[in-house]
Amino acid sequence: AASSTAASSAAGSALFGGEFEFEVLTAKASRESVYQEAAFLHKPSRTLLLCDAVISTSAEPPPILLSEPEYRRALLYHARDDPLEKVEESPAVLRKGWERIALFANFFMPGSLVTLETGAWLSAAPRTPMPELGWGGVLPFSWKASTSKAFDAFSAGGRPAVAPIIQIILSRAPEQASAWVQR
Repeated sequence: AASSTAASSAAGSALFGGEFEFEVLTAKASRESVYQEAAFLHKPSRTLLLCDAVISTSAEPPPILLSEPEYRRALLYHARDDPLEKVEESPAVLRKGWERIALFANFFMPGSLVTLETGAWLSAAPRTPMPELGWGGVLPFSWKASTSKAFDAFSAGGRPAVAPIIQIILSRAPEQASAWVQR
């Protein structure tokens, strides 16, 4: 049985200079852990701030991922279809890497991910044409041709959605989650 507790702005109305109301949900995520989410309402602007529950995934990589060489390198790493593929940086290649990172981060093992045989990726690693991408040339997975379609379905044109892992957690405490949303 899931358990939950809540903290709210009723318990601390002087916090944040009185400009914010807040509600905190604590729900049992598993036997060993709890999940907490905070919702803040900025009263003057009527702006709702959520920490983790709702995400919006754009078709283009977020600007922060394009702003640093390390992040761009990660996008290039994930854009490869094969351990021995050399990719050239372009908006399309960066977008391909972003799609894959977003799916991997939100689904852990998305259906469009293909795990390569150990012998294939391990023997290819020392021969990588792009050692600068890191991980010793290792790329232990590839992606199905349907990956872009899966990303489009997941991102839904950037519409806000509850993250998949959060849906699972909230399903374990439906009454508490519903009460939190209603507050």
